Amino acid sequence: MERGRVRAPMSPPPADRPLSPFAVAAIYSQESDLRVVLVPRHCRWIACAAQAPRSHWGFPPLGRWRPAPRRQRTASRRCVGANHAVERMFHVKHCRVGIIGLGRMGSTICEEVVGYEAFVLPYSIAGACAASERLELACGCDLLAEKREAFRERWGCAALYEDSREMLRQEAPDLVAICTRAENHAELAKAVAETGVPMIYLEKAMACSMAEADRVKAACEEHGTLLNTGVLRRFGDHYQQVRRLITEGVIGEPRAVVQLSGGTLLHSHIHAVDFAMFMLGDPRAVRVRGELNPRDLVIEGNRLDDDPSAVYQVEFETGAEAWNVPHGNYDVEIIGTAGTIACLNNGMDFILRRPEDPPKRWARFRPEPLDIRAQRSATVACLEDLVEASETGRPPLNHIGIAHHATEVCLAVAESHRQGGRWIELPLANRELYVYHI
Repeated sequence: MERGRVRAPMSPPPADRPLSPFAVAAIYSQESDLRVVLVPRHCRWIACAAQAPRSHWGFPPLGRWRPAPRRQRTASRRCVGANHAVERMFHVKHCRVGIIGLGRMGSTICEEVVGYEAFVLPYSIAGACAASERLELACGCDLLAEKREAFRERWGCAALYEDSREMLRQEAPDLVAICTRAENHAELAKAVAETGVPMIYLEKAMACSMAEADRVKAACEEHGTLLNTGVLRRFGDHYQQVRRLITEGVIGEPRAVVQLSGGTLLHSHIHAVDFAMFMLGDPRAVRVRGELNPRDLVIEGNRLDDDPSAVYQVEFETGAEAWNVPHGNYDVEIIGTAGTIACLNNGMDFILRRPEDPPKRWARFRPEPLDIRAQRSATVACLEDLVEASETGRPPLNHIGIAHHATEVCLAVAESHRQGGRWIELPLANRELYVYHI
């Protein structure tokens, strides 16, 4: 095949069937070194791309031939004409989404946050599919018949299953959202990746131990699966505006993130850890110390069956730090060498503070309210980020390397508590430490 050409000699699919962007024929990019080819061979697809440099996160390069998963679909739906493929590449395309776990995040959580300015609806996965032109709610799975029936009535989805493996075989979704209890996250994510599903949305935290998280990471890298987790603050357009201000140097070099964040270690503090990483530019943490509440909590048998709150400190490779106190209304201050930005009331208010000009030895930092408001659903942005990452070849915003590392930081806090509050160097040596969370 010549550079820049597209070839796929099959006929286009029926007009009433939306074409998945992940079954498109072949593209050679003439503007970059990235080259992707999809070739039909007995209804299997082979993917190839130019070697990409491995980032410090270890995101897998795209550069070796690897068989894509078998799909239980007809050749007429999988194989498309070249002209049709190119035309669809630059128009709205539908990504077929399947949901495992049809409860709160999968379906009903929007009811809890109606009228709350900190969240732009929709917040649930099913609601995001209904709101997005890029996403199609294709199927769902839950062990409980009553949840399946409630989901059918609410969302009009007929393809519902009790067994997730059967759903994957019959429906072959492009993206699977795993919205179960956390004890099932890692096992399900590994199984979904191993079936060859291109994209996974995984509720946070991704695992209850680093041994589990390691298996998920290995499966995603082996099978080329793109993953985002449900740490949705980094997908909020208002927080992304704050990150842009930091990148532009408005507060100088960011040196610390101080957060007043209640909740528990893996269910809630994972948000705070990921947010600090995002605001600092996603550096790697090098060591962690902290303590759990209550302070006399004893971790027996290397396992906690309740998810505790925690106070902790994180040091990053850049020299920056992050602190969390488990109280408050999710108020955060990013402190730089030339000012600070405060994100208050869970992202409803933002204040920039910079020293007087000219600066004095005892300068007063004058507050400047920032006109920043959330405008877009973070859930929609998270799912569509996976689609765009798949189309462009870039890593997702919360890719497996970042999600895995944030989980490690949280578990290192528990390990620090177990060792009397001492500093814990990363990577965490105790991979079997287990913290149950919902």
